[in-house]
Amino acid sequence: MYEIANPENNVTFAIDLSKTWTTSNLDLVYTPRPPASLGLNDEVLWWDEKSNTIYCFGGERSATNWAVDAISTPPESIWGFTPDGHGSGTWTEVEIVGPSSNTPFPSYILRPAGGASTVVGRSAYYLGGDFPQLSSLEIDLPYAVMDVAPGLLTFNFDNLTVTNSSNVAKPYNTSDHWIPPGTGLQKWVPPGRMIALPSFGTSGIAVVIGGGDLSQADFLEAGGYFDNISIFDTYSQKWYHQTATGAIPEMRSAFCAVGVQDRDKGSFEIFIHGGIVDNKLDSRNAGADQIYILSLPAFQWVKRIGVFDMTALQWKDSYDSTAEAYTSPAVIKELYINKYTPVPCQIRNNNDPTIL
Repeated sequence: MYEIANPENNVTFAIDLSKTWTTSNLDLVYTPRPPASLGLNDEVLWWDEKSNTIYCFGGERSATNWAVDAISTPPESIWGFTPDGHGSGTWTEVEIVGPSSNTPFPSYILRPAGGASTVVGRSAYYLGGDFPQLSSLEIDLPYAVMDVAPGLLTFNFDNLTVTNSSNVAKPYNTSDHWIPPGTGLQKWVPPGRMIALPSFGTSGIAVVIGGGDLSQADFLEAGGYFDNISIFDTYSQKWYHQTATGAIPEMRSAFCAVGVQDRDKGSFEIFIHGGIVDNKLDSRNAGADQIYILSLPAFQWVKRIGVFDMTALQWKDSYDSTAEAYTSPAVIKELYINKYTPVPCQIRNNNDPTIL
């Protein structure tokens, strides 16, 4: 499922993964979105299998020819897409349960853009991001100026509530950057990534990689956050951190990340690819062409070049709908056969529930 953030092409594209296809015969199905549900840049999508709904949240509007007033920014909302089983579906606005019937969407929560997000269990999580002028009608900052979005947002699929875990909701234009109390977490800003590990812990965990710290002069070069992995335990609602070893990726922004469980549940791998390495968009950005794999529970990084098939470690130009479930590639299995030495997980508070 893919969004086009443009008022003239406000449509949703979908690919049927129940069929085998190649890049030359790929058939896209598109569904128009209602005008009130303008597709935004940096939106996140949350799939709720129980309700057969794909929720859409966050993002900022496009500015035609960089004209700020070219397109009206929609009010804060969450929209849901219900697939029809044939590639299309229906978009409807979700009735969020707020503090009262007069405030259906919490007034202290503004629309962020570029944050890290994932779904674990019956909740979706959205961490960090920023508040550019084009994300919310409530933002009164100069164009191209933004501030860090506060807190960890949680959207509950069962009762349709949106909450923020920060103790005090700070205004969007404050110079302070929110840090979870007592955790020592870095000030997460775009574009870090959050990956769900549903089989770890009591009710699943979320792993955060990448991101930056706006307290540094150049937050994209101030630290990679690929060697110090932050972990959110959804059961205890507490943060932890784990040191990773191996081929640590270079600091990068706007990268792609996907997590997959080995079919034997012996390990869980997070694959990252692309992005902007060392703030370069040209041929010097060669590091983005490489694939890095973080394997858990070893918390070790492995670097590979030319990876697409996550088991065979091969680039391919086709999609096989009959392919077997993911199995950890040989290079990952060797980590565990050779009895890796784990680095203890460090807790960010005084309690010590088991995570891994």
